[in-house]
This record gives sequence, C-alpha cells and structure tokens, in this order.
Amino acid sequence: MLKQWLRDQGQRILLPWLEGISLESGRRAARVQIRTQKSRWGSYSTRGTLSLNAALLFLTAPEVRYVMIHELCHTIHHGHTIEFWNLVRRLEPDYRRLNLKTGKADGRVPGWVRF
Repeated sequence: MLKQWLRDQGQRILLPWLEGISLESGRRAARVQIRTQKSRWGSYSTRGTLSLNAALLFLTAPEVRYVMIHELCHTIHHGHTIEFWNLVRRLEPDYRRLNLKTGKADGRVPGWVRF
C-alpha cells in the first residue's frame, strides 16, 4: 500500500514537473510512467516510454530536474555518447555534479521503497 501511495504521489507531483521541463527543453516522450524501480532513477525505452522512479520524491529538486533532463535527452540520443552528454550539458550545465549526487542518493530512500 505504501508503494502504491508513493506511485500516486509521483503521478501527482512528478508528471506535471516533467511536462514543464519538456516544454522548456523541447523534448517529449511518447509515454511516461511512474514506477518503483530498485536500481534506477529513470529510464527511456526504444519504444518511447520514459519511466521515472517514484523514489525521486526523496531527492532534491535540482537532482530530480537533472534526472528528468537526462531521460528526456535519450529521446534524441539513445546511448551515452558525447552528443548525448553535450545535449545534457546544454540543458543542465551542472550535470556532472548532479550526476555524482544522484549516484550516491540511494541512502536517502527508505528501505520499504526498494523491496
């Protein structure tokens, strides 16, 4: 029940936020879903589905924004090529620091979210 509540909160909070960043960046996913993933903050499938982890709600606003930008950039570049990172940098100049911070942010997520 807690996980469903968290996903519901993610729908309510993260989806409008992503919509704003989509408008700002000019990038849009065909489909968006909120999940409780164990090891990723977000992902983008080759079929055009952007998945955001509801656990993003435990991160800071700049970290969440970075994850959203990162995944939206995959709508253009599917891999982590130099072109991908150049696009990320254009949309979020502080991406290197934020990437490191999100990589270490698991400790801020309660254990019940990851099971």
